[in-house]
Amino acid sequence: MSEEPSKLKKDQRKESILSSAIKVMSEKGFDATTMREIAKTEAISETLLYRFFKNKHEVLFGIMQSKMLETIKSFEEFVETTKVLIPDPKTSLPLIFKLMKNKFKENKELIVLLTKEQDKLREHFSEIRKNSAHKGISQFGKQIMDKMRSLQIEEALTEYFVRCKQAGNLKEELNTKSVTKIFLNLIFSPFPLLPMMNPMKQFPDEAMIDNLLETQIQIFLYGILPDK
Repeated sequence: MSEEPSKLKKDQRKESILSSAIKVMSEKGFDATTMREIAKTEAISETLLYRFFKNKHEVLFGIMQSKMLETIKSFEEFVETTKVLIPDPKTSLPLIFKLMKNKFKENKELIVLLTKEQDKLREHFSEIRKNSAHKGISQFGKQIMDKMRSLQIEEALTEYFVRCKQAGNLKEELNTKSVTKIFLNLIFSPFPLLPMMNPMKQFPDEAMIDNLLETQIQIFLYGILPDK
């Protein structure tokens, strides 16, 4: 539960409401969430909630504004880390898996919400544009898309595998871009669905997940490391 309304300043209250809203929406989905439930989770009255947001679509846009840039920044940090990794997959790949797992955990609720709403996002943004008092919604959407394109996770990992090959730690016959695509499928495939099993709590059976990832790493390493 959040602090009493009198103890939070306006900006703090707004951010607190968004945190409460994303918890509810990530569990129930946008359509099934009501303003009353958001107010209850935030421990405030509906009247106070409507002073900040006039409808659910404004709440959703607020979540996007507040959380999306944070999530992108988190993955930008991941990209920067790949640039300084030791060019030895045996040493570095377990670290990459661990980093990616932590990034998904840090941004779990937004990832769950986006996964649930991915087929309706265009519709949601259309409603936001029609009903929101906020200006610059289209510009914000463009900003998000530009930042996502500029992440260049695939390019950074390809450069890493190029360095591995140059160091003699990758099979010569392998195409580094193909290795990257396989690796990305490997590291992304388990994570988006896992929080949906239990979105309001920690990842289910984390030890099992760690064992699964460790096994995947070993199989992948077997396929890319040169015979020595």
